[in-house]
Amino acid sequence: MFREALAHIIARLDEAQTRGLVTAYALIGGHAVSAWGVPRGTRDLDFAIAVGSTEPSSLAAFVGGTYQAGEPDDPLRGVIRAFAGLEGERIPLQLVILSPDLTAMIFKNMEVLTLRGCRVQVANWQALVILKLYAGGPPDLLDAEQIMTVQHPSSQQLTTLSEMAEQVGLSKDWKGSSSGFGGASPYGALAACARNVLAASLG
Repeated sequence: MFREALAHIIARLDEAQTRGLVTAYALIGGHAVSAWGVPRGTRDLDFAIAVGSTEPSSLAAFVGGTYQAGEPDDPLRGVIRAFAGLEGERIPLQLVILSPDLTAMIFKNMEVLTLRGCRVQVANWQALVILKLYAGGPPDLLDAEQIMTVQHPSSQQLTTLSEMAEQVGLSKDWKGSSSGFGGASPYGALAACARNVLAASLG
């Protein structure tokens, strides 16, 4: 069922791109985390999209969903909610419009991967780590820590992550966490953040 739903929405997004309703799309969220080697239980399909000058409501109508604009100071500029699939149980779908900086970062750093037998454009693991750090919740930071644990980033890749964090205004968060952890591991910044935020949320 999931494979059919994924294939269906990829086909719809490809057609939307042909019609000029969307200029780019990439899988993010839990299924993107899984695509990079971290087991993650989720049903929802989440895609970052770029719509250019097109009205998001036009894309929403095309995929049979609804569009909700974000708040003026929210990095989430808007989201289209719909369902993927043709028959039977349908999979919740979110098409997310992010800030220009985050959007540029994602579409500069995406790769085509195979997920459940489907070829799909996915935000690369570095971009996912930055998105998770930006979201900042305990599950997001734990996702980021696990991605980095699986990927074992090199010094050059850590430098790239630092540069990406700076591009989206997270340089202070990244560097502060790194120094606070004492540089004991290449992914210590996110490990420390995840533990601290999770501890705070549990009181």
